[in-house]
Amino acid sequence: SAAAYLGDHGFDKQSKVLVIGQEGIHAELREAGFQSLRCEDLVEETSPQCSIAEFEGIPVDETVRAVVAGVDDVFSYRKLCLASLYLRSDPTRLFVATNRDVGDRVGTDGRLIPGAGPVVAALESAAGRFAINVGKGGTWLLPFLTEK
Repeated sequence: SAAAYLGDHGFDKQSKVLVIGQEGIHAELREAGFQSLRCEDLVEETSPQCSIAEFEGIPVDETVRAVVAGVDDVFSYRKLCLASLYLRSDPTRLFVATNRDVGDRVGTDGRLIPGAGPVVAALESAAGRFAINVGKGGTWLLPFLTEK
């Protein structure tokens, strides 16, 4: 749904999309002709930590015009820092959530593994702004599907 949303809103395919999430989001965006990036594509360091000194020196690639967030089983403080830097540095940069699912019930005892919602909530808190939910429960998806 993230790729459909970007396409529906005329997102420039020459611009880049920073993805905080699983490979499926990257595949969806690439299949639709968008350029998706991982945090590792923007900074050399790959550890989960991000120091203040490092954060101060991270350059912002202005060709990144959207941040898409979903479930991410390797979510880290580094990803939180990088995404919030991009979202705070330009309020016109799109902020898209694949969904706000709290999680999924797994195992025989029905434990809840966190989903996209907690990742999106952390990013919203750090960025000081809300994401556009393009998944179930959001205001965009149903009208989009009924028009197709």
